[in-house]
Amino acid sequence: MRTLLTLADCVFADPTQIIDTHCHYNLAPFYPDWQPHLQKAQEHGVVKTVIASTNEETSRRAVEIAQTDERLFALVGVHPEEATPTSLEHLDWLTELLEKSRVLGIGEIGLDYYWLKAEEKAEQMVAQQKLLRTQLAIAQQHGGWVSLHIRDTQEPSQVTPSNAYWDTYKIMCEFDWSQQPFILHCASGSLEYILAMLALGAYVGFDGNVTYPKADHLREIWNLVPADKRVLETDAPYLAPQPSRGKQCEPWMIAQTAEFLTN
Repeated sequence: MRTLLTLADCVFADPTQIIDTHCHYNLAPFYPDWQPHLQKAQEHGVVKTVIASTNEETSRRAVEIAQTDERLFALVGVHPEEATPTSLEHLDWLTELLEKSRVLGIGEIGLDYYWLKAEEKAEQMVAQQKLLRTQLAIAQQHGGWVSLHIRDTQEPSQVTPSNAYWDTYKIMCEFDWSQQPFILHCASGSLEYILAMLALGAYVGFDGNVTYPKADHLREIWNLVPADKRVLETDAPYLAPQPSRGKQCEPWMIAQTAEFLTN
């Protein structure tokens, strides 16, 4: 895969030259009328944007949008909440889209145990883990980025079975990341987990929730992560920063997060 934009290019340094490494122009309410939202974001200092995906439909939309503008890029993939026992039977489209122009890699993929109910948890965990391993293997074959979505109800400091953070870490350790970039989308997890992922080569994405008054732990993560491993994300239409909290997150609002983190 030809690298159009590297994660090293995206390290946050200048609030007037922001690269949004995770936005959803491919979701409602932005799609299909995403252009005015992009224009407003650019007026607020966003110079490039990476559109992350959650399934085949949103992946195709991401590619469609990215191919219209040299400042836009796409990630394609299947979100863990979309995992089913038959997910692996329907991934031919993923390798197809990875060959398209403006596609940087795979995302957002990962493990999300946050909403799993007790009666379905074991089966869903297996399905998510199989899907993650398969998409990571495809990513390694094709090169490019990997954007990881990891969430759980608890953030233990030690390696713990059946925890999304440490299960992801263990799966990542099955692969070689020395020559391939990956990002922890929407920083979370224990400091020990973050350190373990940094040792594998992770970049860490920070979103609007780092600005919330009670988000001291996220700011601890910000201070822990080396400056050359920090990138910004909106995750729009989710996670509006504190000045806009309670509203739908717009892509331009990443400027509020950038301002907060530079003050």
